[in-house]
Amino acid sequence: MTTVLLVGLNEQTAQLGHDLALKIGAEPVNLLGYVNCPYDPGGQATEINGIPCYDTPGAWLSSVDLIVPLLPTDARDTWTGVMTMCVMLEQALSRLDEPEMSKPDGSFCWIRTISPQDAGPELLDLYSQLQGAHGKIHNLYQASSLQPAPLLPADAHYRAVLHDPELVSAPWFLELLASQAATLAGCDYALTNHGENFINLLGDRELGQQMLESIRIRDYGSLYDQKQTAILKFGEKLCLRPHAVARHDVDGLREAGATDVEILEAVQATACFAYWSRYINGLGISMGDESIGRLDLETA
Repeated sequence: MTTVLLVGLNEQTAQLGHDLALKIGAEPVNLLGYVNCPYDPGGQATEINGIPCYDTPGAWLSSVDLIVPLLPTDARDTWTGVMTMCVMLEQALSRLDEPEMSKPDGSFCWIRTISPQDAGPELLDLYSQLQGAHGKIHNLYQASSLQPAPLLPADAHYRAVLHDPELVSAPWFLELLASQAATLAGCDYALTNHGENFINLLGDRELGQQMLESIRIRDYGSLYDQKQTAILKFGEKLCLRPHAVARHDVDGLREAGATDVEILEAVQATACFAYWSRYINGLGISMGDESIGRLDLETA
């Protein structure tokens, strides 16, 4: 039996899913649906027109053979949202398929690294300049140990982008943009670290968790003011369709109330963590027993 996941399922598109199942072939088809926002606030099992639905990636994805977007014909923004969900689900599915044994025993990434215990004097000195408040070297920094020259500039760059005292944007909002870039790239490592930093800077854990959830489901309107909504929508476009960014997008940010300095800071935060997320994903870097969030904010 082939299991097909219909992305963007709702009452209007459910019949398209059933019609698709009839056209796939003689083999029986099991249909599942994925919706772009929590469909049942009670958290109970949900069906739309007889099709079981989910709103969060999980172990259930392991049964999926084919991911199919259901694209409306009259809403370009919805096309982008549905295709973004497909990308995120493909990433989640690939992580489920990737066995842990693909990393060497005790390793936190897919390539050889040099631990502080095995480092020579120059690398050890570099590590001493990069260690976090907990006295350890972040895994993403150890992952560059074979070619460590970029580490200090890269570390200084991200800290300047997010934490320089001359920034005019709210620090929590810049961390939210970093978390958005990590979310859209499916980078759990960066999201875990900077999602926690965001919540700590915001100072309200409940609201912060709601905001991170809104980023996951790409709801940029309900918790944000006009300017923040415009910047978050722009950030999504910059992450997923950078080739499509145009002057009118920046003009729209100005119309929403953003200054040129705020636009620059938002682009720097989004672009910086688009880079870090791809670096982390490309090397398969995982958290392991690494500390996160609050402690390292104190040294940032």
